[in-house]
Amino acid sequence: MRLSLTALAAALALSACGESKKVGEPGFITGFVGGVAADEPRAALVGRDILGRGGSAADAATAMFFTLTVTKPSMASLGAVGGCVHFAADSEEFLAYDFMPRPAQQSASGRPRIAPPAAVRGMAAMQARYGQMPWAELVGPAEALARFGHAVSRSLATDIEARAGELAKSPSMVAIFGRPGGRFVKEGDQIQQLELSAALSSIRQRGAGAIFSGPLARQYADAVAAIGGDLPIETLRAYTPRAIPAIERPAGNHIIAFLPMANSNGPQQARLWQILAENRALPRADRDERLHVIAEASVAAHADFAQWAALPGSDLAVLDDAALQSVESRFKAFNPNKAQPISAWLQGVKPVPSESSGTSVVAVDNRGNAAACGFTLFRPFGAGRMLPGIGSPPALLPPPGVLSGSVGPIVIGNKHTGDFYLALAGAGSGSATTVVTVATEIMLGDAQINPAIGAPRFSRSGGPATVSVEKDVGEAARAALKARGYKIEDGGSIGRINGAYCPRGLPANQEFCDIRTDWRGNGLAATAR
Repeated sequence: MRLSLTALAAALALSACGESKKVGEPGFITGFVGGVAADEPRAALVGRDILGRGGSAADAATAMFFTLTVTKPSMASLGAVGGCVHFAADSEEFLAYDFMPRPAQQSASGRPRIAPPAAVRGMAAMQARYGQMPWAELVGPAEALARFGHAVSRSLATDIEARAGELAKSPSMVAIFGRPGGRFVKEGDQIQQLELSAALSSIRQRGAGAIFSGPLARQYADAVAAIGGDLPIETLRAYTPRAIPAIERPAGNHIIAFLPMANSNGPQQARLWQILAENRALPRADRDERLHVIAEASVAAHADFAQWAALPGSDLAVLDDAALQSVESRFKAFNPNKAQPISAWLQGVKPVPSESSGTSVVAVDNRGNAAACGFTLFRPFGAGRMLPGIGSPPALLPPPGVLSGSVGPIVIGNKHTGDFYLALAGAGSGSATTVVTVATEIMLGDAQINPAIGAPRFSRSGGPATVSVEKDVGEAARAALKARGYKIEDGGSIGRINGAYCPRGLPANQEFCDIRTDWRGNGLAATAR
């Protein structure tokens, strides 16, 4: 375990000057504060402010989550679920925080199944272990935005426009986002969320447990019943997140960590990374060859997971990583000159379906701690209705056996030196695979984070050998894929990635760190030096 030089310097400064600022005060950190990235700008600015006041990466990620419940409730409300990967520089450890729903807690009443507000308690668990600032100061900014109002960002306005037809059927959605004449708010319009501010006030004062026990919990369960959903109060009270070891794989001299929950995308990402990292020719291959390898490897990784999921006794609640490794195809069906049909990879098992809706945040503090988190409601605006008295849409659980394709953050650090290197988190269709391919370009191909995130993308999808490509994928790459037997489909944007990259390690080499968000979204990457 290593003594944090940054922490030592801060302690000496405080002892030398009785008027020095304290943790939590604006301007506590001078120089490089770290960095944050989120799919919504206001959340990123709140996270940067927390870092500047001496907060940790866990503090910043927590504050950003609560801000998103106000400024992007389409993807991350109080009812969200998800997971985080955290790297602690001083203890040189990776931990995963699992706040996905548990299959055993899903009732079979026939009514739509609603997830517990798991992200509230999951973020609280991570912040309790690694936080530096008082809980109330992390929830307070979100409460103020909801109470006093805020301007709708382009990020939220885009989500509202895409779902306007569905939202128009819900009076509770129209009450907040509607405007006279049947239209909905647009970028720059002001909204207030007074019911949400009251719920956040209770959470700020009483802690995360307020929404799981006591008056607010009863109100939450009653509100779910009022919209016709199924979330018994006993299920709500019993829910607890888990802090568990992350899946760790070698990344050169470092470690790359993934979420270990079977109902996240972590296990498939870990398998994909392993295939790509063990392909020694990949870093030297030209772009056309790399496209083919990644396309086939992504299907192979999913096939290995599907084979594990089909084993007797396996389920999406608990991942047996040893059993998963035992069914690996080891990429033996790969043909460098030809695309294999999906059936060749699946070997008789069915694909595991997934939902791709969600959002993500990344936070890195100047001490080298990092948190990458993914949140989901399983579909935009979750159940499609605001909970009465709560002012937040709950997560509508998908059918059993469906995992989240948007919950798949990764963090790379060194467990011997305590240095942080890379954190990525994504959301949207194809984002889980994209997170790994971006990490591959950076760590195995020596790319910088901006071109790695910004490069045109493709995604292996359904059909015998179908590849969806973004419009900027050039004709040469399309021709090379077609020559190997792929059917090309033109799609929209594939995934939205948030990331932080410190190529020489953090905390020692702060000046080389780069924080980025994806041009495909409408978010913000923010830092200060």
